[in-house]
Amino acid sequence: MNNNLNYQLKIWLLVLLSLIILIILIGGLTRLTDSGLSITTWELFVGLLPPLTNEKWIEYFNLYKMIPEYSEQNFNMTLSEFKVIFWWEWAHRQLGRLIGLTILLPLIYFTIKNGLWVLKKYGIILFLICLQGFFGWYMVSSGLIDRTTGSATANGVGVGASADITINAAKAFSLLKIQTSHAAWVTLYTDSASRTADASRTETTDPLPGSGVLAEIITSDGATQIITPGTIGWNNDPTPSTNIYAKVVNKSGSTANIAVTLTYVQLEV
Repeated sequence: MNNNLNYQLKIWLLVLLSLIILIILIGGLTRLTDSGLSITTWELFVGLLPPLTNEKWIEYFNLYKMIPEYSEQNFNMTLSEFKVIFWWEWAHRQLGRLIGLTILLPLIYFTIKNGLWVLKKYGIILFLICLQGFFGWYMVSSGLIDRTTGSATANGVGVGASADITINAAKAFSLLKIQTSHAAWVTLYTDSASRTADASRTETTDPLPGSGVLAEIITSDGATQIITPGTIGWNNDPTPSTNIYAKVVNKSGSTANIAVTLTYVQLEV
């Protein structure tokens, strides 16, 4: 190995080592500030640019609101507070990209110029960095937790009339979103007895504490509405089941079959 090549390799490895030390520090701070789940999607290329408009910031914030960390821990978080944890994770990811390029491009260059022995000797570094990237992706993915949907349809509901439906979900869950095919007032209950007892309550009257009402949402045609903060719910039947009981009131202006879809995270199957 000539002295010039040896010098170039040393500079390359020192730069790489410095970047690895830096990402360990930033990664640790990202972890300590609970920022790692602030970006909920894996954007290999488009993620190079941060949000440049207020609408884009709101879009990222709404995605964050759909994960359990928000509904269970940060449900009082404002957009300004979200930006702080976003920047930590964004910087962490950009540094990871830089490290990937710092190992890949020089490795290709030195291998082409000096032979396969370079790849054989230093390729293990590329493998270990890719492996670390995979572990990082897995950690984030496991923190997001798979979201599940459940749906049911109330058929032929007249204007202003109500219908009862039952959605098969989980014994305990965290509600994230609701979507209805038509405008409706949807009330969710822990058990069928609570739904029956609440049948005569009007839209302008709040449910009583302990009445078994988990959530009530007024929706528009076909729109998805985020339930903020995410509502922790459970089935309270005498023998616990996976049912979520709902009352649907038609607010669409015409008789309709109203489909209700819930997005939730299973807490107890």
